Amino acid sequence: IGLPSFTDYLVSHSLAPSPTAARDNPDGDSFDNLTEFALGASDPTNVVSHFAILTRPEGSATGGGFQFSYLRLAGGYWLDGAYRMGEVSYRVDASGDLMNWNLPPSQTTNPPGLSLPPAGYEWVTFKAEGSPPAKGFGRVKVGLVQQ
Repeated sequence: IGLPSFTDYLVSHSLAPSPTAARDNPDGDSFDNLTEFALGASDPTNVVSHFAILTRPEGSATGGGFQFSYLRLAGGYWLDGAYRMGEVSYRVDASGDLMNWNLPPSQTTNPPGLSLPPAGYEWVTFKAEGSPPAKGFGRVKVGLVQQ
């Protein structure tokens, strides 16, 4: 069976692998092929197919900080501040104002009620350390790494 492959994902959706395939966006939904693969394997040829990213204030009743959850390929490892699985890398950043991405994100327990992830994926939740209650921004940068 092996590791999930971006090339196999493209072929399964009748897309030709090419040097620009990772950043192509055939369905015009603002998310490139690599992002759709990395964040839950949504269909890159169908504009209504999308992945889930959830945001919520952590510990709303207790005045906690901002947190966000997203899907990623399961079974990876951390290297140089990025999570890697197969040929895909994920780097998480957090900000309090969208200008300065300097809040240290830390992985935390997933909140209850997340949907069942697609096969080969897992939910992961990060908290923006130092953010005020209910305020914050998170981003996930995905990229291809050489094997």
